Amino acid sequence: MKKIYLLLLGLLLVCHSSLFAQAQQVDIIVKFQANIDVLDWEKKHFKEEETKIVFKELVSTRFNLALLSYDASQINLNQVEDLLGKNALWVSPNHSNVTSRATPNDPLFTTQWGLTDMNTELFWDINTNGLTFSGDTIVIAVMESGTSPNHPDLTPNFWNNHQEIPNDSIDNDDNGYIDDFFGWNSWLMNDQHPYDAHGVKVAGVAGAKGDNDLGGSGVNWDIKIMPISFVKSNFSTYFKAFDYMIDQRKLYNETNGQKGAFIVAVNESFGQDNGKPEDNPNFMQWCEYMDALGDVGILTIGATSNSATTNVDIVGDMPTTCPQDHLIAVTSIGSGGIRFGGFGPINIDLAAPGAMIPTTNGVNSFATFGGTSAAAPHVAGAVGLIYSYPCERWSNYIKSNPKEASLLVKNWIVSNTASRFALEGKTVSGGSLNFIGIIEDLEVYCAGNKLEPLNIKLSPSITNGPLHYSYNLPKFGDFTISIFNMIGQNIYSEKLHSTLSTPQEGTIDAAFLPSGMYLLMISQEDDFVVQKFILE
Repeated sequence: MKKIYLLLLGLLLVCHSSLFAQAQQVDIIVKFQANIDVLDWEKKHFKEEETKIVFKELVSTRFNLALLSYDASQINLNQVEDLLGKNALWVSPNHSNVTSRATPNDPLFTTQWGLTDMNTELFWDINTNGLTFSGDTIVIAVMESGTSPNHPDLTPNFWNNHQEIPNDSIDNDDNGYIDDFFGWNSWLMNDQHPYDAHGVKVAGVAGAKGDNDLGGSGVNWDIKIMPISFVKSNFSTYFKAFDYMIDQRKLYNETNGQKGAFIVAVNESFGQDNGKPEDNPNFMQWCEYMDALGDVGILTIGATSNSATTNVDIVGDMPTTCPQDHLIAVTSIGSGGIRFGGFGPINIDLAAPGAMIPTTNGVNSFATFGGTSAAAPHVAGAVGLIYSYPCERWSNYIKSNPKEASLLVKNWIVSNTASRFALEGKTVSGGSLNFIGIIEDLEVYCAGNKLEPLNIKLSPSITNGPLHYSYNLPKFGDFTISIFNMIGQNIYSEKLHSTLSTPQEGTIDAAFLPSGMYLLMISQEDDFVVQKFILE
């Protein structure tokens, strides 16, 4: 009897082990070749392997990304890659170690020193209405694990898709998303957002309602915050969230504002320490999405590591070591100018206030907030303010050249920082966010130089020697290209000739100059245009 019992017990354990093994499903992201129709390919190839590999969903048609799952008890990742063969560009687990970039134990502080430090009130004297000169409603997307939809200091400034009827299970505006009235949850594929304290705090820094006798003010008094919820441990939700934002801004551009949303920045107050883009295909895809966002006019604002001893140029950081032009990488400073976040003279653009920052919290309360998570939304908010500058010329340029306009915004922000001793040699700009120079640049731009600044394209704006420029002047003839230092000394000058028929370009080797900030001026008769650049 005992032998029979032991035999039965053994069989049960074997069965249990087998059942348990069958439950070891591993999700993976697969990037298929561009010429492959993923859904059609899946129907033809996965039938015989259906117990080992399961096709779960098409994550992105834009980048041909699919979410698959395989049974780790029957097959390993290398075998999955072999089965996919040359059809897949890369295969990677759908898992990240990304965390929110906050310092939750900061003590409470009662004044919004950060807004004063940035001279934000100078811009508020110009405009606070959250609209462009031509009436476009400016939107900042906040990617988080959730938010607080009914917080009284956020509710007036939350974005709503007025082309959509909420909760009727119909895609009323025909944008490819059903019931996206209140932003988008890329995990649940709807507009329902779980409560997340971190998300509430970040949204409040960028755009809590101002001048309403309640709590504090965001960088913007009146702007629209688009909540985008995703799961930090699940890369597929990142990519679907990015696709949603791209689709919304692209639709806005194509319909002249009749549909979609005028998203100008996406705030990413999250990341992974010690991660380099080349370490993980999902990281590389994350970077690649910054280009796609930038193509439609959206800047990515990324918070770097909270470790003040970390040089991200050496050890890496995601997303702030992505090389994309449409990324602004942000570290944090305190009220005394002390840097609290990571650094990197190659990758980290500037600092912004990130210690003891009063902001929204909970469902109807307020608290202080710190870390690079608090610094990044100050910059995202600054992007929103710049787009609201009341200038017809600027408004027209935003509409006609959304990609180039967003890069001009980045240049204004990075080249006009307030110098900080703690940031010298630690960031690209050596300074912290400040509106004084930004306003001056906007005033010069809107004064009406006949040469459009981006008819002259300067790249990169931050260089270690070669400075590339291209031009297509409004009239042919001689013109002069000059370089000035910041005290007005002319240290380089060259006369050139322009024709209307062909855009032309050239290169200046600026390596002979010492490191610092310079002005490049192109002048033609009485017309001129000036752009700043930084020599590392």
